[in-house]
Amino acid sequence: VGGAKGAPMMPHTWFLFGKGLNLFYSTFPQYGIVFYMALATLLKLCPLAIDLNALVGVPAIAAPLGFGLFLYHFALGFFPFIQKAVAPLFKEA
Repeated sequence: VGGAKGAPMMPHTWFLFGKGLNLFYSTFPQYGIVFYMALATLLKLCPLAIDLNALVGVPAIAAPLGFGLFLYHFALGFFPFIQKAVAPLFKEA
């Protein structure tokens, strides 16, 4: 199977968007759901017992789209700047 030539299968997003970085369109909504569920759990267990689902209204849309798009832009937009700033701290002398 390998992996040097890319994904061993044809993701469905390639049919719609082409072969760019579009594999992320199928993974980041899942990350958004996990991030949303973790945040909802932490808020529910905190002393204020905040119900994130009641605040959001439609968590089935907010989790994959809102949180997924946030994480997508964080990972591909902001994180490279953080990596470049921190990388010199780990260079060997």
